[in-house]
Amino acid sequence: GIAVLSCSIGVTAPSLYNAFGSKHGLFEAAVIQYEALQGEFILTAVQSANSSMDLMGRVLVSAAAAYTQSSRPRGCLVLDGAKNSDCVNATEIVLERQTAMLAFLKKSFSAYQRKGAARKAFYTLTAMRGLSSSARMGANRKQLTEVAYYFANGKDFA
Repeated sequence: GIAVLSCSIGVTAPSLYNAFGSKHGLFEAAVIQYEALQGEFILTAVQSANSSMDLMGRVLVSAAAAYTQSSRPRGCLVLDGAKNSDCVNATEIVLERQTAMLAFLKKSFSAYQRKGAARKAFYTLTAMRGLSSSARMGANRKQLTEVAYYFANGKDFA
């Protein structure tokens, strides 16, 4: 927790709280920084897609790769960071970010096809949650990539 963090960076816990205002402020800053550094794959996938199904496939395959990077914790902080947390503030922060992600995906799908964009966005986000959770449980990149391809191609959304 905070004690380990403050010890590892050589700052006292009160100094951390003063810098961010509260534990809530610290967590919110961490989530925002995480999104900026680790969530870039979504923007890249959106920018390189040429259809709604291609968009879904690129987002999910990229998520499978991002969630299994050996250089960082597995899964996604935004999707799983407050799972089973009894901290209302942490849960609110990640739900707010997930809602923003859902809106971004809906807007991205709407660029190709207005009908069904909300449903595709929800499906994609739900699949991302499954990929993240599976990565945290030890699934490897090959396994998650295969699942991502199935999610993206296993159902016709026409």
